[in-house]
Amino acid sequence: MAIIGLVNGPMDVAMFTLRQRRTDSAWLGRAFAVSMSFNFAGFPVGSAIAGALAGRSIEAAIVLGIVASLLAALFAVRLIPARGPEPG
Repeated sequence: MAIIGLVNGPMDVAMFTLRQRRTDSAWLGRAFAVSMSFNFAGFPVGSAIAGALAGRSIEAAIVLGIVASLLAALFAVRLIPARGPEPG
């Protein structure tokens, strides 16, 4: 838990910074609202899926977590633009 806590803080700062730099100023509030909605909804949904799956197979739950993490990384690489919006 300590390791997760130490890593989570810098990751949150990095993700918020990335969102700020890659989102047009006019859309920033909407982008953060959608992002936070997904973040808040993802925890209980993921817990329910992982809990149901862990009841059958711990290994399957771990594999699903790994696959979900890899897919999230792939989506981030493919969908986040390399450059932010042009100023002005």
